[in-house]
Amino acid sequence: DSCTHVTDSGVEAVARNCLQLHHLNLSQCDISDRALSVVAENCPQLQHLIFKGFQAWTNEHFSAICSFKELVYLDVSGRTASESVLSDIAKNCPQLRNLKVTIPLNRPLGVKKRLRKQLIDNFKKKHPHLVIDIQY
Repeated sequence: DSCTHVTDSGVEAVARNCLQLHHLNLSQCDISDRALSVVAENCPQLQHLIFKGFQAWTNEHFSAICSFKELVYLDVSGRTASESVLSDIAKNCPQLRNLKVTIPLNRPLGVKKRLRKQLIDNFKKKHPHLVIDIQY
């Protein structure tokens, strides 16, 4: 389930040579936003991206994810993102139907449950086509 030894150059080589790629699991991969952008540029048909457990998130990683116009399924569980970042992803990935994310761990369980319900309710209003799975 993890690819801890995969490098930017390895991901970029796959992206440049597998142009028909539909599924990609980068769980636990420590890759740069540049490598993720190369995947977005070269694999426009990518539909399923699993990018869970990645530790060094930047806003540029989320911007790169917004480039996947055919993305149907996105799993970024293990990472947290603001509601505005998640909305940007939902808006820029028009085919997205399933999104998995995580609520920050450093909050009490009651707060996490309220945040989860609020976020799901907000997403149902703004993006009724999208199923969001929020873990904590």
